[in-house]
Amino acid sequence: MKAHGIKFDETLHSILIATGVTDKIGIPILKKKKESRFLTTIYDRLEYDEAHRLHHMYCEAIDDLIEASNPIELGAIWSKTEIKDLIAPGTICFCMRGFRFQRGDTVENEEDRVIYAKAKNIEIRFSANTRHMFGSSALYDSFVGHRFIAALIIVKNVDTEDGVLVIRATPLAMGAGFVTSAYDTPYAMKTNRLKR
Repeated sequence: MKAHGIKFDETLHSILIATGVTDKIGIPILKKKKESRFLTTIYDRLEYDEAHRLHHMYCEAIDDLIEASNPIELGAIWSKTEIKDLIAPGTICFCMRGFRFQRGDTVENEEDRVIYAKAKNIEIRFSANTRHMFGSSALYDSFVGHRFIAALIIVKNVDTEDGVLVIRATPLAMGAGFVTSAYDTPYAMKTNRLKR
């Protein structure tokens, strides 16, 4: 965020600092976990209003980052040549398509998930942990199995693995429930129908 001049909303951030929800750079100060047999997130350790303020602050920062960075829309350049020419470590990219979520280890009610999409010998691959997700629908519906989602990522590496061009990334934001007809892009939207 700093590289793009993005800062958290000052008013909201100062409230979260004053109430002990975050530190000065926006990292949550987590309270003791509540006992649960279900998956939990950082937001579960906060009061309802604190959790929503924190989530809102992060969402606003992501919106500002999108406007400042002008992410590369991967669906518009889905060819090995274009990806090799345009994508490098540190590039911020956007992709709205079907992804697979592979569930991994669960430690202290937080689960690792490997997330990937593959077509035409090109693959996007990144990991997420449920501790950063917001809401039960994210934990148990939107980000499991095979789902159509939007992902904002920062590229870590682009390499070839057994003839497949692999874009390894870190997710900055993920979302579900978007209407693709409302997606405004200069490129034709390539929506993969999910087979159930």
